[in-house]
Amino acid sequence: MINPQTELPELQIHEMILPLALDSKTGAITSKASQYYKTLMGAAILTELLVLDRIVIEESKPGFIGIKKEGNIKVISSEHTGNIVLDLCLDKLIQSKHERAASY
Repeated sequence: MINPQTELPELQIHEMILPLALDSKTGAITSKASQYYKTLMGAAILTELLVLDRIVIEESKPGFIGIKKEGNIKVISSEHTGNIVLDLCLDKLIQSKHERAASY
């Protein structure tokens, strides 16, 4: 999507996170960032798919001994977004044989 004020492409959330994780000298992901990078990227991608109405996260359900079980991710639209990363993740969710919790 193009920002009409700057005529530059708007960055997705996951695209904003990557530069923050990189070492300014080497360009590699810093050791501090590597601990959280996968979790942050996964959360960013799921958030974007949620906002774009491609997925929903079901409500938590009572589980073993009343402990709430985390809600599963459910694909509600298989229409691609036009972003290769989001589309690859969406396809992966569609092709999964099991519903997955967001923390998976």
